[in-house]
Amino acid sequence: MNTHSVSVLFAGEMSAATLRDGSTVAVRVRELPVRHHLELLELFHIGREADLIQRCTERRTAPSASACAPGPTVTSTSSGGSDISDSAPPWQPVDATFVDSLTDESHVALADLAQALNFSRAIRTAQRQIARGQTLQPVLTAMTQAIMEPMRREFASWSSSLTSQLSAASDEKPR
Repeated sequence: MNTHSVSVLFAGEMSAATLRDGSTVAVRVRELPVRHHLELLELFHIGREADLIQRCTERRTAPSASACAPGPTVTSTSSGGSDISDSAPPWQPVDATFVDSLTDESHVALADLAQALNFSRAIRTAQRQIARGQTLQPVLTAMTQAIMEPMRREFASWSSSLTSQLSAASDEKPR
């Protein structure tokens, strides 16, 4: 594999994340390829940080002597792909359970790092598509649905509660 391919494949930053059980895990927050940018814009727009972390983060699958040094909850150690060698341990995408196991500090730090690595690039992708006259309708539709569903549930709950209160009030006998 040539150097350029490796740098694209491994673009991102190495970090250490602390789990709720106190253990520290080596992670890599990826700079995702352009084909994922519109998906990321949706996650940024509706504030789904856990999904963003899950989409952009990988963890080591094999132990390493340099896996995690003691220190802050999440620390960036390098950027780009230059520190990734053929001898690096394999990586695997994190799952929802892993993301849910992060301390609050690690969750925020990884979400911030994922946004720092990907947001500006995703915005530039959307701007290019708009400039070319390409539509962003699928992304807008998905964002609208994600925003409207909680509002529909809240309205249904409020409406049901109001109906119950009005029914109870109409059943009371006047004095």
